[in-house]
Amino acid sequence: MELREIYKPIRKDLDRVEREFKRQLDSQDEFISQINGHLLRTSGKRIRPSLVLLSAKAVNGGLVTNNVIDLAVAIELIHTATLIHDDIIDESSLRRKKKTLNSKWGNEISVLVGDYLYSKAFSLLSGLNNEKVLCSISMTANGMCEGEIFQLHRRYKTNVTLDEYLDIIRKKTASLMASCCECGAIMGKADKRSVEFLKDFGMNFGMVFQIIDDCLDITGDEKSLGKSVGSDINNGKLTLPLIYLKNSLPPKEWKKIQGIFNSRNGIDISVISDVVRGYKAIDYCVDKVKGYVSIAEENLMKLKDSSCREACLSARKSLIELVHYSVNRKS
Repeated sequence: MELREIYKPIRKDLDRVEREFKRQLDSQDEFISQINGHLLRTSGKRIRPSLVLLSAKAVNGGLVTNNVIDLAVAIELIHTATLIHDDIIDESSLRRKKKTLNSKWGNEISVLVGDYLYSKAFSLLSGLNNEKVLCSISMTANGMCEGEIFQLHRRYKTNVTLDEYLDIIRKKTASLMASCCECGAIMGKADKRSVEFLKDFGMNFGMVFQIIDDCLDITGDEKSLGKSVGSDINNGKLTLPLIYLKNSLPPKEWKKIQGIFNSRNGIDISVISDVVRGYKAIDYCVDKVKGYVSIAEENLMKLKDSSCREACLSARKSLIELVHYSVNRKS
């Protein structure tokens, strides 16, 4: 199923998010406007704002308030800032089929633009006057930084364990998706248990999303992805397919892969991709993902009915479809 179909219950609300996101990037300074215009042209799938909107609708089914729109925009600003900083760290030149900020304007400007977006996001969040939401997102931002630091510390090390890898992606990716759902539910006036169910849904969805993303980085098509393939391996990040190979290959075979991984000289990703396919590492990753999918679905089933039952069920159906879209995506 395509995203446009999944987003049907929130299509008009997403348009409001898009308008507000654009307004937040308006600037009287010509140079900043040029940079912000580039950001708008490289916009992504808006998955995180959609999680906010769908979570709010999943518990109350009613009209989405301006505060929920502002929350969705703030989270997209944070996400965009993290991508800018990631591109700097990874020295990436391509994202969403466009040049990255760092490849166009250099690292110094790009770092400041990321910080600029963070400041705009927290300015929006402070205007919500909701301590629980601000606390959730602040703690998430802190955890995302911790995850990034830990991953950088483990670069080019092949002794990263499965638990360490899962902890990294939980902090770097899944925690923000969990916060999207948690805060969307809070702003939708959900009861405490429903907030927890949606938060847990978001965490498991995030784990699914990142594991599949890590698989696509090895076996995906650069044209379809719109970004450089093999960037994780070229930057010394041991992701789940390689952790599987480490535990499955004969020692001599793993030593060859380890040598390629540690070369730091522009790795030919096709060599590793062939081994990953040959040893069915992607099948292992998909099996791993199924457990997270199951837990995510169970959390949505636990949500209690609302007076706007039909609208709630429609939003919950879209959340489930978003999970399955993420498992099957090619880009």
